[in-house]
Amino acid sequence: YNTTLIMQGNSMINATQIITFYGNSSVFLNDNCTLKTHDSIYMNGNSSLEMNGTALLETQNVLYVTDNSTLLMDQYSKIVIGGFVKIYNAFEYQRPTDIRKYYKGGLKVYQGAFLISSNVTVIKGNLYISGISDHKEDIPKIEVDNFGCENGSIFFGKDSLIITHENVNLSLCILDVSFRTIRDIPLFITRNFVFRIITITTTYDFDLIYTDNVYSGRINGASKLLLNGKLTRMGSSEKIFCHLNKVDLSTKRWSYTEPYCPLGNDVDWYITPLYNVTSLLIENTTKSDTMVLKRHQKQTELYSDESATIFDTQISFYKTNNFVVGILANKVTEISTFNLSKNVLFISETNLYHEGITFRAALNKNYTLTRIINPICEYPLIYNKTNHSCYTSVECSDTNCKYCPSDTRSCVQCHSSYSLESGKCVNITNCLYTKANRCLFCSKGYHLQTNGTCSLINNCAIIEFDGKCQLCNYNKQLININGDCIEKDANILNSSEHTIVSCNKGFYINSMTCKNCTDTYSNSLWCENGRTTKCQSTSEMTPNGKCDIKICDNKNESNVRCSVDIPDCLYTTNNKCIECKQNYYIYNNTCQLLNDSHCMLSNTFGCTSCEDNFYLTDTQSCERCDDNCLTCISNSRKCLSCANDYFLANYKCETNDNLKLKCDSFSKDGGCVICKRGYYRVGLDCYDCDVKCETCNNNITCLSCNSTNYRTKSGKCLPQSSIVGCDNVTSDGCLKCSEHYFQINGNECDKCDKNCKACSSQTTCVTCSSDMVLSSYGECLNISSISKCLEITNSQCTKCKFWNSPNIEGKYCETKVVWWVILISVLVIIVFLVFIFIVIVLIIRRILAHLHQKEVEKTTTIFAMKLSNVKFILLRGGISVQSKEIDFNSDIEEMPVNEETKQTFCVGNSSKNVVKIQFTISSKIDKLIIRFDPEIVCTCHITDTIQIVSKNIKNGKECYNSITIIGVTKQSTRLDYDELNEEKKLGEGSFGVVFKGTFRGNTVAIKKMKNSNDDKDKSNEFEKEVNMLDKFRNEYIVHFYGAVFIPSHICMVSEFAEYGSLQDLIKHKKSDDIDMKLRVKMLLDAARGILYLHENGILHRDIKPDNILVFSIELNDGVDAKLTDFGSARNVNLLITNMTFTKGIGTPKYMAPEILNKQHYKKPADVFSFAITMYECFGWTDAYPKQSFTYAWDIVDFVVNGKRLPQPKNIDNNIYKIINEAWDDDVNKRSQIKNIIISLENLNI
Repeated sequence: YNTTLIMQGNSMINATQIITFYGNSSVFLNDNCTLKTHDSIYMNGNSSLEMNGTALLETQNVLYVTDNSTLLMDQYSKIVIGGFVKIYNAFEYQRPTDIRKYYKGGLKVYQGAFLISSNVTVIKGNLYISGISDHKEDIPKIEVDNFGCENGSIFFGKDSLIITHENVNLSLCILDVSFRTIRDIPLFITRNFVFRIITITTTYDFDLIYTDNVYSGRINGASKLLLNGKLTRMGSSEKIFCHLNKVDLSTKRWSYTEPYCPLGNDVDWYITPLYNVTSLLIENTTKSDTMVLKRHQKQTELYSDESATIFDTQISFYKTNNFVVGILANKVTEISTFNLSKNVLFISETNLYHEGITFRAALNKNYTLTRIINPICEYPLIYNKTNHSCYTSVECSDTNCKYCPSDTRSCVQCHSSYSLESGKCVNITNCLYTKANRCLFCSKGYHLQTNGTCSLINNCAIIEFDGKCQLCNYNKQLININGDCIEKDANILNSSEHTIVSCNKGFYINSMTCKNCTDTYSNSLWCENGRTTKCQSTSEMTPNGKCDIKICDNKNESNVRCSVDIPDCLYTTNNKCIECKQNYYIYNNTCQLLNDSHCMLSNTFGCTSCEDNFYLTDTQSCERCDDNCLTCISNSRKCLSCANDYFLANYKCETNDNLKLKCDSFSKDGGCVICKRGYYRVGLDCYDCDVKCETCNNNITCLSCNSTNYRTKSGKCLPQSSIVGCDNVTSDGCLKCSEHYFQINGNECDKCDKNCKACSSQTTCVTCSSDMVLSSYGECLNISSISKCLEITNSQCTKCKFWNSPNIEGKYCETKVVWWVILISVLVIIVFLVFIFIVIVLIIRRILAHLHQKEVEKTTTIFAMKLSNVKFILLRGGISVQSKEIDFNSDIEEMPVNEETKQTFCVGNSSKNVVKIQFTISSKIDKLIIRFDPEIVCTCHITDTIQIVSKNIKNGKECYNSITIIGVTKQSTRLDYDELNEEKKLGEGSFGVVFKGTFRGNTVAIKKMKNSNDDKDKSNEFEKEVNMLDKFRNEYIVHFYGAVFIPSHICMVSEFAEYGSLQDLIKHKKSDDIDMKLRVKMLLDAARGILYLHENGILHRDIKPDNILVFSIELNDGVDAKLTDFGSARNVNLLITNMTFTKGIGTPKYMAPEILNKQHYKKPADVFSFAITMYECFGWTDAYPKQSFTYAWDIVDFVVNGKRLPQPKNIDNNIYKIINEAWDDDVNKRSQIKNIIISLENLNI
């Protein structure tokens, strides 16, 4: 808590319990450190954990990163989690502007880091996963079984990867993918993918996820499914980049990061080497002798830059540089590059071809491909460097010339052992081996120059290939300067092979020479490090370090400098007198005459010793001592010896009268020998002891203390009140300590450990509190520290877990066998064996009985009821039944709907007379049809009765018996009308009446069909719409619960829209009430619903504001509007032919011109209807007002003649442009619905 822990080197922490970081704690794991626990790790508060190097964090349970805590993985660190990782309640997500910048909160996985766990969940938290650079070999990686994100944020920078073995589940999750393109690895590789409303921030197209199982959903209108629905891409491009992470040239095996690579020639894909891969070998297997050309070139598209095409192989060098491509082919191979700036070497054994030039090797650099090895020309052709082609050579005038294309006297290429100089062939001398007009190995004593010739070696023992000397001849005075051996300067004292170490005295190092100090520093004798260190004898050094020549009259200075004349002075230094003449002494830099009668000894420096009763002053004179002093020093009162009856005390002469109060015994010569109590002796005088002492031997150490103090072990006297935890305090200290205290230093007390009642030291307890146990090591342990202990009494464990008991001392629990448990176990085993024996006997008897019955049935047919295995129940009239209840769910869990379900029911005659049996139903049932057994026609619960009517043929008496029928059907879209509750009428149309109601707790819209003469046609249309709705499952399509098909209750049940239709909103709301952004959102939702229909081959054929239901008017809700009314919808394949203007299909004012002209129509017809809908929604008005279009045919004539509505003032140019493109008269130019979605998304309102 609020601490900092730094682990370095190979340090390790191995814990067995939970590790928790909270407060402002900071933990740093560096180098090869390991932090491991067998339990869980919790991070909360503002704590942080930073991992660098190859640090390892391991837990066998779970890892929580909560509150504002931060976990940073970097530089190939690794986390291994046995359980799961959960990240939640972190800081609000911050979009990084710099990948390396430190952002507080959440989990950060950076370059080369690797996290392994069963599950990782981000709940309202932040996850940052990013490589630092494209030029790094190892990418950060998370590998788990399941990955989830709920209301969280994930930042994907550079290359990184999340691999799951099972599922990726994203719910209300924000994905920041601003740094990724399709040239990067997909964000996720998983088996299954589930999402619900995710927000994506991106700049470029990128690959979201690759799933093993085909994924058929769409993220939004901008997503695209590739590789048969397994790769989900955000964007429109169809290029795929396969990242090559390893190449084995010996086995020709390549390893890709993506599991779906490599791909076939039918896919536009690129080999994309990562930075650690530096070379590739491309091989063409075709046996054709013709030039090998690439089959297709797709490089004019986006993301094709930094690439090359060889054969049919496309290579992207986007993530690498300094690359080598080897090519194996039978004949000339063409190479194409596209905006390639990287350094790439193309090399082949056969010829290569690029933009009309043939070569065998070329280097691409800064968008330019430069030929470095010419092509091979077959004999007798030779290569022409001018036009880069093979030519037939002519005979040259110079026999040593091999090629002279323009002039027989001007050679262009010589034979192998000659070099070309000014058009002439010159023999290469002093060479042992030549090739290609160059010497490759020179004779001894010569070295190879850059032009391919040999030159004589001078003064050099070892020469490098570039002609520079590596080691000069050691037997010569030489120094190596930039590869040249030069004679040493005569003033060099010491030197190495390449540098001067030191120069002779009077010289200094100047580059590679030794220069005279005098040449640089005037009048100097020595110099060093850019300054003068000694001047010439005729000069003196000034304060600024220069040497100035100075001429003077008197040269009495010991250092030959000029000096000031001091009278009677023999020697001066730096203008100070250091020795005077005889009988003179130095005083204040002057020579004073020595004239003192009390001086006993003197020299040229003055008096050195005085007579007794005199002392030597600072002025070298003798002054008289104090009257009581025989001798003194420094001053008259500092005595060294005293007169009779006086004693010396602290350089003073004292009388015995001053000692009477302090001394017990006097010396016969004066002074004290033994001081009184409370005083100590120094010399012959007595001084007061410290106030704390009773007796002492100096001013610091007491021998005994006064009555209010006690003496410590160190000899100090401290107040008795300072002893804490003592029951009996005396002048000798504490005699007995209180409870919870122990004695230290012999007479002091210190507090025991908090768990101790009494102790002998701070860590060793003698007795413990009643709820603690004293261990053999002197520790007080609580109940959780004693394994298997359940109860502690009087400092002893008195109760242990089952199969254990306390030891004699009550300090721990030991294993103890419980005899009655063993007895019960033996009895249970015996009972179990007896039970098994009985079961086996019963099973054998039943098998034998069954086998016997089968044998009997082979030869015998049994008709008698009493021999039947059916148990009959006797009813009135002499009949018997097997049961009074027919349960259709006895054999199956649920009955199928609209199919016949059979249930066998036996009726027997128990009388001796012939009985006629007849089945009748007791009430009218319209949910099912009984044909001896019910034929179910809807999802429902069946509870009804049937009557068995029996009539005695002999006496004609009839009897009635009731049998109950029960059954539950499977769930289907065929609903039970009894589960529908109508609340209020919402509206009425030509088809029927719409009610608001409830179905199984859900608020629904119930659409009931009216009865009319053409019920059959309406029923067909009703059934078509139900079948169509039953197939739709999309968030932008109104949810369909089901329908009732019972003739008297035909109705349809769908999701209820609180705000009605878009037409209702236009009709009842003012334009200012509905924001333009909300209108765009509602039309976007409707367009996505239309896109779903079109992608599944369905035409709606009646798109208008009435059929767009509004579920929310909040801009931030996931879906605001949904598409409804599919009575006119049809499959596109069924509408390709014979499409004419038919009654009831669509509304004329929304119909496309091709429908009005009774022409064939397809998906563009829906787009036209949507354009009119957009016009009315954005304009918040009727498209064709009555005052301008009185009759319906006026609208038809207007549209058929190619006219379109003008741009209203409240519709801006960008919106009107979208509408114009959507109602274009030419169906081929009319916008597709997916393009309209993109345009609406890009609107800046």
